[in-house]
Amino acid sequence: MRNKETQFLKDDFTNWKRAVLKFKDHEGSKCHRRAIEMETENIPDVGEVLSSVHAKEKEKNREMFHLVLYSIQFLARQGILLRGHGSGEDGNFNQLLKLRCCDNEALKNWLTKKSDTYTFPEIQNEILQIVSLSIVRDIAKNVKENWFSIMADECTGVDNKEQLVICIRWVDNDLEVHEDLIGLHFLESIESDEIVKVLMDILLWMNISLKKCRGQCYDGASNMSGRKSGVATQLENIESRALYIHCYGHSLNLACQDAIKQNKLMRDTLDDTREITKLIKKSPKRDVIFKKIKTEITPEGSPGIRVHCPTRWTVKPQSLESILKNYSTLQQCWGDAKDAADDTETKARLGGVDSSMKTFDYFFGCNIGVQLLGYAENFAKALQETIRSAMDGQELAKMTVTTLKSLRNDEAFESLWKQIQSRREDVDVAEPTLPRKRWVPVRYEEGQAPPEFIDSVLVHYHV
Repeated sequence: MRNKETQFLKDDFTNWKRAVLKFKDHEGSKCHRRAIEMETENIPDVGEVLSSVHAKEKEKNREMFHLVLYSIQFLARQGILLRGHGSGEDGNFNQLLKLRCCDNEALKNWLTKKSDTYTFPEIQNEILQIVSLSIVRDIAKNVKENWFSIMADECTGVDNKEQLVICIRWVDNDLEVHEDLIGLHFLESIESDEIVKVLMDILLWMNISLKKCRGQCYDGASNMSGRKSGVATQLENIESRALYIHCYGHSLNLACQDAIKQNKLMRDTLDDTREITKLIKKSPKRDVIFKKIKTEITPEGSPGIRVHCPTRWTVKPQSLESILKNYSTLQQCWGDAKDAADDTETKARLGGVDSSMKTFDYFFGCNIGVQLLGYAENFAKALQETIRSAMDGQELAKMTVTTLKSLRNDEAFESLWKQIQSRREDVDVAEPTLPRKRWVPVRYEEGQAPPEFIDSVLVHYHV
């Protein structure tokens, strides 16, 4: 070894008056640093050198801790609360560990013997935070070098707090599309300035530049898509290439809503359907009556009643179809439910839906709704696929409109009319009738020709 200091290697050290100074100089010498490096390479743990039992115990503790980590990962992956409504030993996490102890005696002994088993709530939260940050870090690493779009929506949680859901859609080098949820972030207000601030903070936190953003996707609310101060406008002022696209799923929902509200028959049908599902699903007593009758008159495995969603129009055909498949059961249920009802208001509601289900208009509206809204539901499901691009969405919209237009002809209506008439024979529904003739107001009368009225039931429902 070069630069050897013989007084520390071979000769005796005698200059004790300057010992402190000499020791400091020697500590910074190349000879001393090289000696330390050679000694510290591949040095085992002191505990392992002193005892092989300590090494085995450390390996065992590490293995048990991995089981704890995997248990937390499983609960988080399945969306199960770690503690749930219970506390202490009654929590989901502790009960899962007890279940795993049935097949792993070592884990049982470890949890029983040790006090620091990393199962305390604070440790659970810390582990979850570390895992979440690791996931977001991996997402940020992948998105950082690729083009991406921002998808965000605001909603109010059950805790009455405003929160912003943020997703990032990006394309990798193999042109594969990815959609990653970044998280839920609480908002102090739903104003556009606050939302922009949160979005910019999230991008800064993930070390992602807005210059790579090429798209924005929000709903049509004024704070999100406003032309003057909306979120989309403010981000476009920073990065002009981040184009705003109104969410296709939201646009489809609005289109279905506007189209149906312009048709009185369909509007009344959906209102009655909502009342029917509320009377069954919101009352345990009537639900029991319905299920009892259903087991007696319908085959096993037939679907039950689906709740009618008041806002998501593309899922309404599921509710309408469940009504049609349980039509006779519901009609029989209303009579038994009225006998069991106590107040007059509930009896009036039951009598109202019973009368509506006996009319041909409601039965006709259910069949029409299942057919027409069924295409909208298929369109909505296709839009939710990750691989769909904006161009694919437009093509799917054109195909849906073309399909609906193809149904607006005499042959398609006659086929549907025959199906409805054949289904009507199995339920208690009245014959189709013409509405009462209404004379045109005098101010609208022109010429001397007599007024014309539709004289055919088929023509009336065809219109």
